[in-house]
Amino acid sequence: MEHRTFHRILAAIIAVLIVLAGYDVYYVNDYHHAVNVGNAIQSNPTVKVTDIEDGWLFDGPGTTTAMVFYPGAKIEASAYAPLMQETAASGIDCFLMKMPANLAIFGINRADVVRSDIAGYSYDHWYIAGHSLGGMMAANYISKHTDNWDGLILLTSYPTDDLSKTKLRVLSAYGSKDDILNRKKSRIRAAAHAEAILRTGDQGRQPCAVRQLWRAAGR
Repeated sequence: MEHRTFHRILAAIIAVLIVLAGYDVYYVNDYHHAVNVGNAIQSNPTVKVTDIEDGWLFDGPGTTTAMVFYPGAKIEASAYAPLMQETAASGIDCFLMKMPANLAIFGINRADVVRSDIAGYSYDHWYIAGHSLGGMMAANYISKHTDNWDGLILLTSYPTDDLSKTKLRVLSAYGSKDDILNRKKSRIRAAAHAEAILRTGDQGRQPCAVRQLWRAAGR
């Protein structure tokens, strides 16, 4: 009897593990794919796009300022290529990072790829940015590396750590009808020593004009 009970328990455990493994495969592969961004991920006369470890560099006419960008949860990184193109063309070089399983929580330290001494990139000003979960993880990262960055840019996101005692500048852009993020306003406003807020289209779905973002940030 004990032998049969053991085998039943073992069979149940194996069945659960199989179900969980199948769900994990489904979850990892169920993400928002980039659509119609082929040209944005390629070089043009204004912006040179090159592959780097775990991402791309969008190298525009600017030479002094760079931004590292973390994608939102379960969104293919290349979906942000048009925004990176526009930002780079405006004078801020962009490093768009790919995330394991398209989840920035598994790649919080991806900015190290760009900021390490081995990488050899030389800019006077560095910003880290992210959308949704990517913004939260960017905030988490910068909270532990405040001396190496000038500021944080949040797109429909909010910080998970208190940055109010730092000298970091924080720019938060979100949709005027984003009911979820609007409930977090107090958390956003309390998080930064100096902050600029830019409200964009409904639910943050309309693309932000890069020049507006940087004007709001005081640059």
